[in-house]
Amino acid sequence: MKDKEQENYYKEKLKMPKHVKPDGHDIKYSDELADTEDLKAKERSIASHKRQKNQQ
Repeated sequence: MKDKEQENYYKEKLKMPKHVKPDGHDIKYSDELADTEDLKAKERSIASHKRQKNQQ
């Protein structure tokens, strides 16, 4: 595929389906409402970002 064709192909593949509509609600993370699983996931996310940053 040519560059422009490939770019258009990926744009079409990554589009949100028409039947799925965002509800407009922005969900924010709250430490006060977090349970242990949320805190563990947050720690894993931070560690992952640090590893990725160190590779660059």
